[in-house]
Amino acid sequence: MVIALALQMLQLGLTPERAVETINQNRARVREAIGLAVSREGNISPSLFWFDPSVLTKFMDESEFSDLAEATFDFGDAEESMRMFKHFFVDGYLQRSAFISVSGTLWHIVGVLDGFEEGKIRPKIAEQSLKLLAALSEWFDSSDPAWTDG
Repeated sequence: MVIALALQMLQLGLTPERAVETINQNRARVREAIGLAVSREGNISPSLFWFDPSVLTKFMDESEFSDLAEATFDFGDAEESMRMFKHFFVDGYLQRSAFISVSGTLWHIVGVLDGFEEGKIRPKIAEQSLKLLAALSEWFDSSDPAWTDG
């Protein structure tokens, strides 16, 4: 799932190195966003993450982050995502931000596993996809909240 999300970041123009670095700097948030998408009922719940994908602007603060994608990375459910979108753009806080749907990415993976045709109404999740969702849920429940390598 993490690789699929990294590929979404590449689609937005991040280099592979930036995508990996952004995910590594935000492992706990990536884990939580995946956990939010995988409901306990064998379904997929709304979950998004967002960040500033700008290439020309470096994060100028003296912090652990070297660029804005890492420094502005966050996640939430549909309600929180809409609140942040309003804060960023209606309130004028940011000029740009990228939103990636963790749940949408997961739905596309399920679609491939279950043979859905794009644009069709989603049928009930089939057995193969239920196994994937159960495995992701188990990974979330058993993984370290900081998702460390050690």
